Amino acid sequence: VGLKENKVTCLEALLRWTSPQLGVVGPDEFIPLAEEIGEIGNIGRWVFDRACAQLAEWDGLGIDESITVSVNVSPRQLADDGFVPEVLSTIARWSVDPRRLTVEVTESATVDHGGVALDRLNALREAGLRVAIDDFGSGYSNLGQLLQVPFDAIKIDRSMLLTLSAMREQAGGDPTAPCVIMEAIVTIAQTLRAPVVCEGVETAVQRLSLQR
Repeated sequence: VGLKENKVTCLEALLRWTSPQLGVVGPDEFIPLAEEIGEIGNIGRWVFDRACAQLAEWDGLGIDESITVSVNVSPRQLADDGFVPEVLSTIARWSVDPRRLTVEVTESATVDHGGVALDRLNALREAGLRVAIDDFGSGYSNLGQLLQVPFDAIKIDRSMLLTLSAMREQAGGDPTAPCVIMEAIVTIAQTLRAPVVCEGVETAVQRLSLQR
């Protein structure tokens, strides 16, 4: 939701699993296992296909064409030689505008796989997709490394928002005032011409602080 216009601007494709035998299984449980046993590539392809199919369906219904969809990509997917061709093939098959798709990657995904990951992200950007740094502030946010990553947006992790809110509350500060650390992140992002997304905004106080 954009704070200025107060309307939905982007949706994120989030993977959920309801198993007949196990009930509801959270992604924090099955995603690491899928990566460990080598199934994350197949799952990732299915998720991207479903995201493109949904965009194509909305296009057919005349739903707001400015809305974009974000898809999370794991380090193992980025390491796969066939990743970029498969993504571009899926987009072509569903005839969707690549500019309406954002690939979300964590900082560690780009750092761990070095130049190979960066080359693939650059290839996606050249094809029209956007790249977002996901979970910013939850791991090691090295500014020098960040500047090497080809990205179009920064997503601040929910844990960082909650931590900063709690710190100001304990210090007795105005919880609706602008947070200095958030201001610093936004300033860096503006310099890089990248919009900022903050995850986990659930209260009017948090919203007002971010808006300011």
